Amino acid sequence: MFCKNCNQTVSILEDVCPHCNHDLRKVDVSRTYVGRTSSQGSSSAAPDASAISVSRDGKPFGQADQEGHWPGIAVFQDVSMADVKVEVFHWKKLNWSLINCQVPFIQKLKITNNSKANITDLIVRIKIAPDYGDSWEQTVKSIPPKQPHVVEGINLPLSRERLLAVKEAEQAFLKTQVNAQGRDIDLKTEPIEVLAYNEWYFNPFISESLAGFILPNSNAVNEVIMHAAEALAELGLGTAFDGYQSNDAGKIIGMANALYLVLQNELGIKYINPPTSFEATGQKILKHDDILKIGHGTCLDLALFYAACLERVGLHPLIFIVSGHAFLGIWLNDEAFCAFQEREQKYYDKVRKKMAKSEFSAQEKYKEYILEKLERYARVIAQGEFILPLNSTTFTTDGDFDICGKEAMIIFAKHDLMAVVDISAVRDRVRPLPLQ
Repeated sequence: MFCKNCNQTVSILEDVCPHCNHDLRKVDVSRTYVGRTSSQGSSSAAPDASAISVSRDGKPFGQADQEGHWPGIAVFQDVSMADVKVEVFHWKKLNWSLINCQVPFIQKLKITNNSKANITDLIVRIKIAPDYGDSWEQTVKSIPPKQPHVVEGINLPLSRERLLAVKEAEQAFLKTQVNAQGRDIDLKTEPIEVLAYNEWYFNPFISESLAGFILPNSNAVNEVIMHAAEALAELGLGTAFDGYQSNDAGKIIGMANALYLVLQNELGIKYINPPTSFEATGQKILKHDDILKIGHGTCLDLALFYAACLERVGLHPLIFIVSGHAFLGIWLNDEAFCAFQEREQKYYDKVRKKMAKSEFSAQEKYKEYILEKLERYARVIAQGEFILPLNSTTFTTDGDFDICGKEAMIIFAKHDLMAVVDISAVRDRVRPLPLQ
């Protein structure tokens, strides 16, 4: 609210103006307000110059504008639902893996003042009900006429324990409350789905959340590594898993081959079909330790397990999603990997600038960027020099490592990439999930 004497912003809880000591409880009927008549009966009468001589920004009063408003005069308005438009842009599904990879559930909150007056002291609360965490709250001091108030990337205070306790998908509700002058002027309740803690939600815009299910320090990976040194020695490459230190693509391929032999010969894992249309909705993912216990895994489960082994020995794995299948790959050159990521960062910075200029086309521009990024990965794979694709189910058969690579190239040639998750590139924001 504004002081009727000095026109400065004051809290609605104040009795005396801290700027001029005016008694805020005293009603000044000589003032003119938009939508209210003055004591002279005119809604556009000039203010008493002896009472106020300057506007809020310190400038002398000028002439009334075309709508009869006077500069510096506090605009009084009873805020209603017609005056405010509240829009909440959010993901349709939620689970612990999205929170783990730092994806804000609320992409954007937009509150638009549709009236001809300032709207002040709004209180906004957003919560996922019934019991998924506390409310996010913000006080909006003022929204000018015909202007929006925008907050991007809202991280709701969600309960980690509650999300990890979700074993099957649950119905929940996103509740948004906007309060003005002590009463609610907007209440929204939208249904959302809270997925199981171990479920991957497939969305091309946030596919990197899949990296959270790659657990290089799991017991299952430790068991593979325990046998891998012997397999590497049998290939005539010594016993050291030294990442990219050798700068030798042959040694890097040999390390991937040694891990493949252990997965194939030592563990006896078999393939199991994924749920129908997993690429459209995502799927529950078996932990690496559980794969060893039951001896089976889907193509996605096995791709993540193999990728975890590659990451553990210091290599850069990738996960590829195509229609109906998931497989993996490996960067054969660390310098090529770094150069590719540097270029990608420049592309990303450019598209962010374009998105900032127009909110209406931002989503389309980001979608265009994602598609172009997939094409850039496809070109590198097609070159056959820096990325080696590997089929995630070949080691469950009698096929050797060479066949694994050939099958992956056939899959790549027949299908368009729907998503690429470059594990090392996203590890700064997507850590392995704490899946106990």
